[in-house]
Amino acid sequence: MAEELSPGMQNVEASIASERKIQEYMDRLDISEEDLKRWQNILDLGSGTEQEFAKGIKTINPKARVVSLDPRQGLAEEIDLESYFPEEKDARLRGRRNPEENTVAGLAQELPFKDGSFDAVLALHSVPQYLKEPEINLALGEIVRVLKAGGEARIHPVLESKDLESVNQFLRQRQGDIKGAYKEKNHLFVIKKS
Repeated sequence: MAEELSPGMQNVEASIASERKIQEYMDRLDISEEDLKRWQNILDLGSGTEQEFAKGIKTINPKARVVSLDPRQGLAEEIDLESYFPEEKDARLRGRRNPEENTVAGLAQELPFKDGSFDAVLALHSVPQYLKEPEINLALGEIVRVLKAGGEARIHPVLESKDLESVNQFLRQRQGDIKGAYKEKNHLFVIKKS
């Protein structure tokens, strides 16, 4: 008998974990080495096949604590592997069976962390790529909730044609405690918590 999935996890089956090196995070999310040295607690939403960001930051800031949120870790292994090409399965198996420290199965719209836990929340090719209304608003609310005062979230890609209005609507509802900036040239949205 197949394992029954919660409604949120059913959407996870449609997502694909992909390989993302730290340089791609830095380029797409406009992160500098100074940012990486400054942030001590980082949440990586949708951490990819083998949690490469958590591995890569060790050379820049060995004291940083990275929590890698991988919703696909919550799927049965055979279901998770169905989405991968044969040449990708070995890497995914390594990421599943030997995950980086602090890898957690979970959903962006139901983050299992205390309020104010992170200096930065990074979402590269995850939120809002796989979430639509109303899940996107739930995820954004959770991102802001787990950010420390003065913390920031960087989300890519936020496409002007379909995602930007949802993000702007969320910001209008939360005026006062957060500020947002959209960088159109690279489809990056930055949220800063007061």
